[in-house]
Amino acid sequence: MVSVSIRFAFNNLSYLVNKTSWAKKEEEKYIGITAARAVETGEEDFHKKSTIVLEEAWGLEERVIPYLFIGVAAVSYDHLKES
Repeated sequence: MVSVSIRFAFNNLSYLVNKTSWAKKEEEKYIGITAARAVETGEEDFHKKSTIVLEEAWGLEERVIPYLFIGVAAVSYDHLKES
């Protein structure tokens, strides 16, 4: 039951963050980069494409994990408060 409520909280948090003007600007900025890389990587080998994808995933992880921890802390605090 707790995992369902945590998942629900994360879905709501991601939805709310996605609707902010900051998130829309970030999305537009990185969509252009991804599209440019898609053109660049058209003739590259699998290893090079995998390296590029991992670099992009690492950058995304660096931006998302702090907010994820804040969300987990908020849900945990709320759960402790109810107990």
